[in-house]
Amino acid sequence: MIRVPENAQYFAAIGAIEYGKSEDDEVGAYTGWHDLEYYVEHGRRAESLTRDKGRSIAGSPAELETFKDRYRRKQFVPAAFALGEVVTGFVGIDGGSTSTKAVLLSKDKPRQVLAKCTSYPRATRSPTRLRCWVS
Repeated sequence: MIRVPENAQYFAAIGAIEYGKSEDDEVGAYTGWHDLEYYVEHGRRAESLTRDKGRSIAGSPAELETFKDRYRRKQFVPAAFALGEVVTGFVGIDGGSTSTKAVLLSKDKPRQVLAKCTSYPRATRSPTRLRCWVS
């Protein structure tokens, strides 16, 4: 059984509000929509024209290999569950504009990812296709 707290759909907004309480008063103050409109219409293009496009993240092939080794994703091995086994944990869901992701975290600390799912409707052309890693 999945228990969803009342008003769970607002938790991300509440988190943003709580985080914002610690910001300085002038941070995030509404100053009107004109700057945003200018940035959307003109500023992004100006930024892309001024970026240094010839620089690499690595100075040499060896440095690039070191970087790739350090940040290479480790293969995920899901937890194994017996058929009918009851698992207690936390489900985290990220519904974005191009994908949806979900994880099942262990209840006990240190928290571990027990299972995860992803859906990329633009890539699969099917919003119902969900790819999960569960044993």
